[in-house]
Amino acid sequence: MAQLDVTTIGFLFTGIIVAIGYILYTTYNVVKPDEVHVISGRGKIKMFNGGQSYRYFPLIHKKNIISTSVIEIAVQRIKLLDSSNLPFAVEISCKVQVSDAKTAVQTLGKATANEIKPIVDDTIQAAARSEAMRLELTTIMRERDEIETAIYKSTAESLSRLGVKVLIFDIRDIVDVPGSTVISDMERVKSAELTKLARIAEAEQSTQAEIIEAQKISEAEVQKQQALQKSEAARLEQEKFIAVENKELTLRKMDIKNAEIRRTAEIESEKLKIDTLAESERQMEIAKGESEAQLIKARSEAEAIRIRAQAEAEAIKLKLLAEAEGTKALAEAIKSFNKEGIGVKIAEINADTQVKVAEQISKGIEKNSKLFLSSNSFYSDLISGINALKEADISLADITNGSTTKKSKPTKTTD
Repeated sequence: MAQLDVTTIGFLFTGIIVAIGYILYTTYNVVKPDEVHVISGRGKIKMFNGGQSYRYFPLIHKKNIISTSVIEIAVQRIKLLDSSNLPFAVEISCKVQVSDAKTAVQTLGKATANEIKPIVDDTIQAAARSEAMRLELTTIMRERDEIETAIYKSTAESLSRLGVKVLIFDIRDIVDVPGSTVISDMERVKSAELTKLARIAEAEQSTQAEIIEAQKISEAEVQKQQALQKSEAARLEQEKFIAVENKELTLRKMDIKNAEIRRTAEIESEKLKIDTLAESERQMEIAKGESEAQLIKARSEAEAIRIRAQAEAEAIKLKLLAEAEGTKALAEAIKSFNKEGIGVKIAEINADTQVKVAEQISKGIEKNSKLFLSSNSFYSDLISGINALKEADISLADITNGSTTKKSKPTKTTD
């Protein structure tokens, strides 16, 4: 009995251990990388992200497993109206992900992909209708990014309140709704405009290409001319260098030649100096003899001239003295005429003057063998005497003929 009790106790103990082990094993949970586990119980909510572990007791806790995988949603042909009520449709594609598991559980419940997709679809359609009504279709087609950004912002704000984040948002196409050709018509117009623009662009490109080609040809010609100019400049520089070298060589040759000429000239000059000096000495000897002879001859001739001049001076003196005496006698003869007293006085002065002049001439001849005449006093006195004789009505011819008779002037008779 005692042994049975021990065995029973052993089994019981083993069962308890196994039960505890099983409970520990089954309640231990490890969160997958693409999941978030939300555990709620006893008024508390806990979240465990991928890679974390926790123990879950079903009787005590409630567990929600939220997938963090990206959910792709495609919304086909949302019928919209623009600000002018023109119908059109858009096709939108987006990708979302649960960003806040706790909020998603509180708002969406289990927050599985099947629960999230219809909510995202409805949110996108509502945002698209709201934004499309603010714009014209032409603007929507021309500026697709603008309406796409507007729908994305509205959708993202709405889904963020549900704990869902929009990762990618794209308007794939804008099309006509069944029974409408609005977009087709606009596309045809756009196509025509594009064709026109393409032709214009093609023409502009062609013109630009021709301009560029012409510029390249011009630049090539300019480069060619520049190369020719450089070549010509190099040739001229070479010729200039050769000319300078030739000039310097010629100058050096000329310097050598001039040095030879100067040396020859110096030798000839020295030789000529020696010859000239010898000839000069010889001529000086000859000239010395001739000079002495000429000096003797000159002295003889000078003495003869002096003697001859002295004799001529004596003769002139005698002649002048005779003439002076005659003039003086003539003056004495005409003193009796009272009216002619002044003329006689002048004649006496002239006579004295002539005597003095004769004496001066004689002295000059004796001393200098040359005749000096006092031109100013003699001729002025002579002219004054002649004028006085004319006033006395005595002419030089009467004096020469010895007649000093006074000429009577006719008298005027009065009635």
